[in-house]
Amino acid sequence: MAFRNKFSAVESYSPDILVIQESENPQDLLDKKANLPWDKQVWIWDNLAKGLSVFARSDLSLQIRACYRPEHRFVAPVKVGTSAGNFDLLALWTQAEKRQSESYVAHSINAFERGDYRLNPFSILASDFNSSQVWTTDYHIADTGKSASKLSSCA
Repeated sequence: MAFRNKFSAVESYSPDILVIQESENPQDLLDKKANLPWDKQVWIWDNLAKGLSVFARSDLSLQIRACYRPEHRFVAPVKVGTSAGNFDLLALWTQAEKRQSESYVAHSINAFERGDYRLNPFSILASDFNSSQVWTTDYHIADTGKSASKLSSCA
C-alpha cells in the first residue's frame, strides 16, 4: 500500500521529520492529490514508482547535500534547516540487489568506504539496515558487525 494511503498511522505522533522507504516521487504525490501534513520533501531514486523520501514540517527546510552521489542509490545526505541552525541527516535504504556484493548494508558500507559521507556530532543517521548478526559469515562483504564498526569510524 502506498505511503500516501497510510500516513495517518504516524501522523498522530506529530513527527517533525520522516524517512520513508518505498515512497512515491513528489510529482506522483501531487498528481494523486495526496494531502500529507508534511509539506517539505526530498526524494531520491531511479525508479519513479518508489524511492527514498525525507519529509519535514513546514518550519524546517530540506536540501540534498552537495556530497550526494546518484550511484549510491540508497543514500540520501540531507541538510535540515531549523530556526536554531542546521544539521545533517543521512537517510539510508537497504535492500536486495542483483549482485550480493551490493545488497543490503553492503551498498551503504561501500559508500562510506569511499569517504563521500562523513558523520559529525550533529548528524542523524536513519535507516532500516536489514541486517542481522545471524547472517554474518567470513565471506560476506558487509555484515552487522562490519557495518557497526564502519559507521563508528565515520565520525
